[in-house]
Amino acid sequence: TSTISKTLDILHAPKSEAAEAIKRLRSELASRFAERETIVISILSPAAGEGKSHIAASLAIAFAQLNIKTMLIDADFRTPTQHLLFNSPNQTGLSTILAKRSLNSLTAIPEITHNFWVLGSGPPPPNPVEILSVPKLRNLIDNFAKQISVFIVDTPSAMQWADAQVIAEQTGFALFVARENLTKLADLKTSKKEIQAHGVKVLGVVYNKSAVEPVRPGRPSGMLGYFKAGLTAFGKKNSG
Repeated sequence: TSTISKTLDILHAPKSEAAEAIKRLRSELASRFAERETIVISILSPAAGEGKSHIAASLAIAFAQLNIKTMLIDADFRTPTQHLLFNSPNQTGLSTILAKRSLNSLTAIPEITHNFWVLGSGPPPPNPVEILSVPKLRNLIDNFAKQISVFIVDTPSAMQWADAQVIAEQTGFALFVARENLTKLADLKTSKKEIQAHGVKVLGVVYNKSAVEPVRPGRPSGMLGYFKAGLTAFGKKNSG
């Protein structure tokens, strides 16, 4: 794990406040999906730089730490981040599997730590929306669901690209990330409405509060100092 980004406190500082917040989030999600054999969640945010990729990685690691077979999928073909966080090669990945140019097998995907696999984005395709179109991503997840119990899917910014809606439609569930002093409430509400119009169930919102340097869009790491992981639905507890 020494090559994995030190910003992932859930791995490197498991007793930290940020790690405990991720564990609380994991517990709440596990409770909501208690009657399902497989958990599949898209992690979305309206804009870039809101900590979405970092939280996706942290949450996936947290599930794997419970001895649950977990896969983190980087479906962000616009600004892929997961291969940077995990210092893994990205010559093949989701894009090449969907294009049938690499093996659609768990043995071909790096197992980063015990029970934890990261499927990187692969090279950026010329047509991201088309290569992700229904039901391609869903079929890929269904194939791996024979061996994997939890899928956490990273996505591009929802307000900027149509990819996020296409991805979330195939996972069925979405968790939004909002960042203090960056996310606009109007953008969050618009993104939620558009996702729900595609039949996606929005689980809630993770409120991300930075305690480090100001965020810069596209920054691959070091941008998450602390966040409160209670699930809220724009001010109200989401019981759905």
